[in-house]
Amino acid sequence: MAKRQPKPVLSPDAQQALSLYDNLLSHHQDLRPSTCRNYLSDIQQFMAWYEHRHLQNFYISHITTPTLTRQGNCI
Repeated sequence: MAKRQPKPVLSPDAQQALSLYDNLLSHHQDLRPSTCRNYLSDIQQFMAWYEHRHLQNFYISHITTPTLTRQGNCI
């Protein structure tokens, strides 16, 4: 079995957004704990990719369709 990669480091702004999303999933959605963990892991990976790719802190308001589809922004 392959060893898990460590969780990516996020800016304080991204970490705060992730915590808010965690709270929403945990307290306001009828989801299994494993589903919440998977959602949080996916969004954390995306946030880290965005911050690394764009060299700026993650803000949800900066995420637009052109941000995601611009040529050369592939993972």
